[in-house]
Amino acid sequence: IDGTLIITGGAGAASWRLAFDELYDIPADIGKFTDTGMTDPDVGRKTFEAVMHRAPERKEFTRLLERRLYYLHQTVEESEGYRVLAGVAELLPKLIEDGYLLGLVTGNLEAAAHIKLHRARLNRFFSFGGYGSDSADRVELTRCAVRRAELLAGQQLSREQALDVGDTPKDI
Repeated sequence: IDGTLIITGGAGAASWRLAFDELYDIPADIGKFTDTGMTDPDVGRKTFEAVMHRAPERKEFTRLLERRLYYLHQTVEESEGYRVLAGVAELLPKLIEDGYLLGLVTGNLEAAAHIKLHRARLNRFFSFGGYGSDSADRVELTRCAVRRAELLAGQQLSREQALDVGDTPKDI
């Protein structure tokens, strides 16, 4: 999503910062502790461990994820740098018209993915996906997406029938 379909203008990082600030009075900068292509749960855990100097308890982590999603609505909507990347708005309807099933493979939690795409009204193009809420393993995210595509297609799909477009080495 980020860097492939849209740019959020830092909305994702801002939502994490607001969540940490509300819960722990620490405006945590995820960029200091995480790498591009990590899943949202990994980003949350690594940042928590870096700023709190311990692993989060389940209740704490659940609350952190909820607060992050809460703020993500606001930060995406208010982001001045939010934009759809060139060609995306033209390409997606064409692919649908040509009969392609489109899905997402992203490290975002499923809810975060849809929040980010909602502002540009891109959700409607993606009827399935593999999300950071499915697995921390990027390869497994793709497998999840393909299994869901098979359910929609009503048949098993071969590797030749799937194309994955990404923006980080972890997408390869």
